[in-house]
Amino acid sequence: METVRRALAQSLECGRFSGASARALERAWHRWSAPRVARPLQVPDGVVTIAVGGPTLGGSGKTPLALACARFIAEQQSARVALIGHAYRATPRIARVVHPSDDVRVVGDEALMCVHAVSAPSPPEVRGLPRPTFNAEGGPGRGSLDVIVAPTRQLAIDLALARGARILVLDGVLQMAPRRATLSLLACDALAPWGSDACPPCGDLRAPKDALLAACDHVVTLSDDLVRSRGAFTSTGAMLPYEQLARMNLGLVTSVARPARIRERLRTRGVVPRAVFHASDHGVPSPRELASLAATHCVEGWLATHKCSIHLRNSSVLPLYVMEHDVHLDTTLRCVLRDAIGPEKTREM
Repeated sequence: METVRRALAQSLECGRFSGASARALERAWHRWSAPRVARPLQVPDGVVTIAVGGPTLGGSGKTPLALACARFIAEQQSARVALIGHAYRATPRIARVVHPSDDVRVVGDEALMCVHAVSAPSPPEVRGLPRPTFNAEGGPGRGSLDVIVAPTRQLAIDLALARGARILVLDGVLQMAPRRATLSLLACDALAPWGSDACPPCGDLRAPKDALLAACDHVVTLSDDLVRSRGAFTSTGAMLPYEQLARMNLGLVTSVARPARIRERLRTRGVVPRAVFHASDHGVPSPRELASLAATHCVEGWLATHKCSIHLRNSSVLPLYVMEHDVHLDTTLRCVLRDAIGPEKTREM
């Protein structure tokens, strides 16, 4: 099943399906997906909702952007903020606040990635991941930030509201219905903003481009101006710059959509992996295949994103180097967020 998922995703990402039948199915996808860009979610009056979605079926960078927005808001506000995750390919049986020691199979890799970034100190089982820079219980900003997942987003929202949250950041939701989100951001990858520029089965665009643009308030292109990536973290938390990584015999492991963008970014920094293993999005790499690749190509360690590294704790005996990927909001985005949450309530930076 894992192989099938990855093969299907690659076909969509590369736009391999074409012809009259594929185009007819794509038109059917247009009719089905366009009205579903806005998710039916109920939020009471007075609650601020920041929706962060992506144009493709994965790999747009929406979760790092949603995390950056949630952290910024929590630093600006004395209120409780909630980041509503999606727990894709996980099985949360109830609505729950995510903790760093939670099982990835229950809460999902992206929720864990987010809570690692907002919780301190890191427990032993997550050492080697990027050092946290925000305290979920209120420091260094004045607010607090929960990461919440549930079987449905509505249940996650209900728990956030019950815990007193009045500002919600929705990861993976571009727009809401019947009432629009306070602010909607469309996160686009800088290398291929619209993926393969077609809807399934001809491509990986989740809905027609005009429907996505009509649903959002701002398109955010995650270029190098917004994303900081200086190198990779070691198990001790030390940062190795890309210049040093380029001299090492490293392999690359991914569990994300559109992994070609990661290889391209490494290439532009002079890093060419000796071996590459692509699992499906949110998939678990095979320890046996990793060991075989490492032996064949004399790999001395594995490069991975923060999200991918969560699946590698028990998959390799080799050192793991976690690539930095930290979204920094520019002045325009900060002003947009301040306006959404109420400029009179924010403090100057």
